[in-house]
Amino acid sequence: QQQQHQHQLQQQQQQQVPQPPQPPQVMNLEQSRFCPRHNVSERRPKTAQSWQTCKACNQTVTTTYAEFTLCPPCSEKNNSCIICGSSACQAGAFMQNGPMT
Repeated sequence: QQQQHQHQLQQQQQQQVPQPPQPPQVMNLEQSRFCPRHNVSERRPKTAQSWQTCKACNQTVTTTYAEFTLCPPCSEKNNSCIICGSSACQAGAFMQNGPMT
């Protein structure tokens, strides 16, 4: 019985081991959504490249945006702006210097 109890304890300890964090991802802007306030590049202030964490899934991504709320997949999934998290219900192709279509 003691061996069985020790085996159960070992299994519980193994189940409690936290999963290693996922490696940081480079943002794929083709999946991103932007609200009307951020729908052109000039409306998205930039800064030096840095690692940011998505507020929805905690995935770490690299970006040059001064403001950042959601990673591209969460932006798409939640129909929300990658920058501020506001509603961005119209999907569109990313355009560096123009509005989304």
